[in-house]
Amino acid sequence: YLPSVQGSNFLQANATVSGVEGLPVYSIFSYRWAGLDGAKGEPMGFLNGQPSKAYSSIISGTKLTDLVFHGPALPRYFGNMVNDFGCKGFTLSVALSFKFGYYFRRKGIDYTNLFANGSGHADFGNRWKNPGDEQFTQVPSIPYPLSSSRESFYSFSEELIDKGDHIRIQYINLDYAVGKKLAKKTGLKTLNVFANLANVGIIYRANKHHLDPEYVTSSFNLPPGQTLAFGLRAGL
Repeated sequence: YLPSVQGSNFLQANATVSGVEGLPVYSIFSYRWAGLDGAKGEPMGFLNGQPSKAYSSIISGTKLTDLVFHGPALPRYFGNMVNDFGCKGFTLSVALSFKFGYYFRRKGIDYTNLFANGSGHADFGNRWKNPGDEQFTQVPSIPYPLSSSRESFYSFSEELIDKGDHIRIQYINLDYAVGKKLAKKTGLKTLNVFANLANVGIIYRANKHHLDPEYVTSSFNLPPGQTLAFGLRAGL
């Protein structure tokens, strides 16, 4: 770590090359989070080791060594597996993929974008409204006036970092091999009927926000839709 390097240079919405010796090439950093202010629900960070709401000073005064290093932005462990189950001409294939050992930055409410462009976020309903809410939520209150430095601090705080570990079902395929006698009647050596369901979805995720880590940085935060296909496969 280089103590004089500006910390904000290592905070990006998407994974970027960190270039820090001894750390993963693509790393996730964040500003330290001190929770919400109990009086106004404003996000708090740390400045000179003390909780602070001086956002501009936090951003300009935070060096690389002051940032929280979470881990790699790309999976350290990943793989795919296909399991086949057969019975009396039927074959059920289930394809799984897994990715572990990495982190991602989720999107939070950005009041500047909300008021300027109407870009909302589900967190709006969970925002701080009254004293005491800080015990149940970490979503900041609506600011007045708007503060770009406050928005920037919150967007890159450790509050919005989650583990990306997950397991997903890539597809499920059900295949039926028609009997050879029936196949021969049609002039074929083999005949298979199949149905395939693709993009089935995640069956395990480490984050508690029901987010898909592989698509959380996309514009709409939506994974591909499921597709169902039917078909015939014939052998002459």
